[in-house]
Amino acid sequence: MRAQKPTLETGINGAWLLAVVSTQALAVLSARLSDHFDSYRLIINFFALSEEQRLVDLPGYGFAKVPLAVKREWTLQLEKYLQNRQCLRGLILLMDVRHPLQPFDQQMLGWALQAAMPVHILLTKADKLKRGAAGTALLEVRAALKANSDRVSVQLFSALKHDGHKELIAVLDGWLTDASFIEETD
Repeated sequence: MRAQKPTLETGINGAWLLAVVSTQALAVLSARLSDHFDSYRLIINFFALSEEQRLVDLPGYGFAKVPLAVKREWTLQLEKYLQNRQCLRGLILLMDVRHPLQPFDQQMLGWALQAAMPVHILLTKADKLKRGAAGTALLEVRAALKANSDRVSVQLFSALKHDGHKELIAVLDGWLTDASFIEETD
C-alpha cells in the first residue's frame, strides 16, 4: 500500500463563505449543514481546491438546536478533529460582530491555539452595524485576544456588501501557499 501524502486543509465554519472564496463550492452548497436535521450526525463537508488542498466546513452554530447530549458528543469530535488533524493549516472562525467571543467561539479558539494553529476571525454581519460601532467591536475583539496576536487575526466581514473578501482571500492564499508548510509535508 502506498503511503498517502498529507493534505493541506483549512477549517472553515460556514459554507456560504466558501461560495465567496471558491466557485467550486456553489455546486455543493445544497450539501450544507442546515439548522434543521434529518438525523443527529456530525457532518463535516470537504471542498476540494486541488488534489492536495481542501476547505473544510466544520459545524458551528448550525447545530445549536440539537439535544444537549448530541451537542456534547459533537463537541468531543470537533475537539479531536482540530487537535489531531496534522494537515490542518488554519481555522477561519465566524462570529457575529454583534455577539463576538461567545463560549463556543472561545472553545474553538482554545482548541486551535492548543494545537498551535493560526486562527483568522471573521466578524460577520458588519453591515448590520454603523461603521463606528463595527470598528469599535473589531478593536474590542483584537484587545481581548491581544495575548495571542501572533496566532489570531481578526477582520470585519459582510457577505451582503462584499466587504472584507480581499483580506480573507489573502489570508487563505497565505495559508494554502505557505512553502515552508508544503515542504514539511513532502
